[in-house]
Amino acid sequence: MTSAMLKKRIISLLDRRSDPHLLNQIHDMLANESSASAMKERMVAAVQAGEGDITDGRSMSLASFEKRIKSSLRAKIALRT
Repeated sequence: MTSAMLKKRIISLLDRRSDPHLLNQIHDMLANESSASAMKERMVAAVQAGEGDITDGRSMSLASFEKRIKSSLRAKIALRT
């Protein structure tokens, strides 16, 4: 896909959107000339924070996570009924 075709497709997708929050986020991303480097920095920071959590023992097994989520969902369902 050429750059011109890609731009046309992006504009077409944006024309279908009306959520001001989403459009504002897209605007901010495109207005920031270093958005790729800023995104990379945020992703690296998130990974480092996650690794720090694991190192400090703030993690759980998949089974524990599933149990916790199921319990949480049951509690929320119970509140609705």
